[in-house]
Amino acid sequence: MVDGDGVIDLTKDREIVGNYLPKFTYGFATSAEYKGIDLNVSMQGVYGNKILNLSRRYFANKEGNMNNMISSLDRWVSESNPGSGQDVRANRVAKGSNGTTSTWHVEDGSYLRIRNIALGYTFPTDLIKKLSLSKVRLYVSMQNPFTFTKYTGYNPEVTNRSAATTNGEDYGVYPTAKTTSIGLNITL
Repeated sequence: MVDGDGVIDLTKDREIVGNYLPKFTYGFATSAEYKGIDLNVSMQGVYGNKILNLSRRYFANKEGNMNNMISSLDRWVSESNPGSGQDVRANRVAKGSNGTTSTWHVEDGSYLRIRNIALGYTFPTDLIKKLSLSKVRLYVSMQNPFTFTKYTGYNPEVTNRSAATTNGEDYGVYPTAKTTSIGLNITL
């Protein structure tokens, strides 16, 4: 129907629907201290890119061979219960065309990720001098605790493809690890 003939032809009806390159990339870091308490926060993100989420072929196909996405609850069931119209019916065989790459697989890749949050407390020097120490700091640090995105895949930072023709494709990227550390810095 892209060519205007009113017929969907998977070989002719094609057009560019997005770009994997973001319109801009940004980052921000800040720190604050008050009465021995210190807080450091850093964040990073991108805006205006598209991701070809090919993982949806498997996570939203409803073949029953693996877990499915929550969107499957609002799938097409019957003419009287068509669902949201945004989710494929349970049929990935050739006649259903659910495995055919289409705009259904293209998603907004914009995100904001909190990269690091560190909260610490440095004990007063008059308290720790009695222990013959010059500095003691207790802290908790979190890496990648929050990601804000509309992308439905595991990770909007698509990095699992390396060929020039597959940039911006997600075919099963692992989620970014979230790490929490608690520590004690002691200076003699």
